[in-house]
Amino acid sequence: MREKAADAAAKKEMLAKLRADKRERGIEVDSDEEEGPKKAKVKIGMDTVKEGIKIVETLYTEKRKPGVAKTCFKTFNTFLKNVLKDPSNEKFRQLNLMNEKI
Repeated sequence: MREKAADAAAKKEMLAKLRADKRERGIEVDSDEEEGPKKAKVKIGMDTVKEGIKIVETLYTEKRKPGVAKTCFKTFNTFLKNVLKDPSNEKFRQLNLMNEKI
């Protein structure tokens, strides 16, 4: 009985550490104390988006690679519009990495 209690306490502690780690990495977690997280969603904050925009603008200037940054932002805007329009549709939550624009 003590072993079971020790195992349960260890499991609970491990789940708490996992939730804390996911929050630290910016992943939103549903917290169900006994069973652990059931769903994990990547949560991108405005700071991350601003940093990404800055990187794209820096790497793909119009002098270096004309039109690349513009195409990148148009594509990203399309992805965001689709997800916001129908957030429950899994089709809009995945990216086809074989697509050359991605």
